[in-house]
Amino acid sequence: FSGFTIGGVAPAAGDMVLIAVVGASSKKMTDQDAGSTAANQIVCPTTQGQIVGVGGRMLLVYDGTLSRWYESCLDAGAALSWTPVIGGSGGTSGQTYSGQTGFYRQHGVHVAGEFLVSLSNKGTITTNAQIQGFPITAKSGAYCSLALTWGAMATNWVNVMGLIGLQSYSAANLVGAAAAGIANQTNITTADIGNNTAFAASFNYLAA
Repeated sequence: FSGFTIGGVAPAAGDMVLIAVVGASSKKMTDQDAGSTAANQIVCPTTQGQIVGVGGRMLLVYDGTLSRWYESCLDAGAALSWTPVIGGSGGTSGQTYSGQTGFYRQHGVHVAGEFLVSLSNKGTITTNAQIQGFPITAKSGAYCSLALTWGAMATNWVNVMGLIGLQSYSAANLVGAAAAGIANQTNITTADIGNNTAFAASFNYLAA
């Protein structure tokens, strides 16, 4: 297949198709792609489709009754890169970074990965601080808690966490406790972020 996106595959009764991703680019299977005839469409585990990294494989089985291709087995392949951002729920502008590294894999409805992001200038962060830019939107009602490693914050914190689903399903709202014995539910704001603040974490959440 050429390009990044695979929309559909022409069927025959009882067929199985193995899609193997070779070369240097990952591939995305579009969920029930409108550009393909109904009988050619691939039903993916999420409405956002299925991304398979280089070296990965996806086995499709054709259901003659429902006239659709369904995923049977999946090897997600090599991790894909994404760019984490330290931003604000009310707006983000003017940041510069000394490092922005993120990797993830999609295993059906599960998205797992890690990131390290460090500022060199915090720019403008409005309202509550967030980790933004997650590669796949989380499922509504499905929350994910990230235990963060942090450094060079402008104020002292006992712990810092990221919560996907608290204010956004495509960003992790940053919360924590500023002192021992206090619940770790205080929002981190621009005043708590410094020009060299850094965060790192791993994550695993359900995709929409």
